[in-house]
Amino acid sequence: MGVSTIHELARSAEGALGSNTVAKRRFAVVLTDDTITNATTHGTIFTAAGVGQWGTAHPEFAFLRLFKVSLQENLSDNPYHVEVTAEYRVLGANETLAPLSRPAQWQFEQVTGERIPALYYFDGGGNGNTLPLTNSAGDFFEGLTYEEALTQATITKNYSTRPDGVIQSFGFINSDSFAGAATHTCKHAGSTISQVSEEWANAIVNYWKVESKILFRSTSWNLLIPDVGFNQVVGGQKRRCMVFDFQNAEWVPSPNPVGLSNGAQIDGAPTLLTRRVIPEVAFTPLFGSPPA
Repeated sequence: MGVSTIHELARSAEGALGSNTVAKRRFAVVLTDDTITNATTHGTIFTAAGVGQWGTAHPEFAFLRLFKVSLQENLSDNPYHVEVTAEYRVLGANETLAPLSRPAQWQFEQVTGERIPALYYFDGGGNGNTLPLTNSAGDFFEGLTYEEALTQATITKNYSTRPDGVIQSFGFINSDSFAGAATHTCKHAGSTISQVSEEWANAIVNYWKVESKILFRSTSWNLLIPDVGFNQVVGGQKRRCMVFDFQNAEWVPSPNPVGLSNGAQIDGAPTLLTRRVIPEVAFTPLFGSPPA
């Protein structure tokens, strides 16, 4: 059995304001020989109809792309006649790509973070100068917290093999500049990872689909801690911080934490200590970069 002739039948198209246009092309394929003892394969019939591969443009409406084909044998009760229908619509950029060729999809949104201790503030205009949060006498406020807004990126990406690097980085922060953000300002909040089997180009493709959540914190995920305490280091020895009691004209141990700098007691504002308590890893090799 083979293909004798092909005839394109009447075309149709349907569209409405606010919805996508769908166009259809129909073909009558006439077979040869004995269809009962030597059947023509469906692949041969589709190829003979000439509709092309997935994503092929409609011959009249180039913005519409092939997304569906169907085949109906025994057209008009004739065993030698087959109808092939090709349907076209607007396709997204990823719909015509094989699963492992699809670029990662990025989505950004604002989310509410946890309430965290208020230990420092931005001094003056801009965000470049941070100082410990104290009153005008240099004493620290206790129990102050604030709610920090975070930006969350959702990254959907396909992997050919199990992404162990992603799995092992749950809770890590970035050691590299990532998606335009500075080091230690991004945190891997977790990923949903699942095996997927998808039919593509008449074959089954097995891959891992990963949806990762990345939290961006502009002030860094490191701890910024005022350098304060009850003790200081003098001459390599730890000593109690002292304050002068003017009423009794004597030095007494400080009843409150005082400012420090390089281990020594100071009168002015203490320095801010940066302490990383979360493990780090390079994010770009794991998650890629967002589209421009």
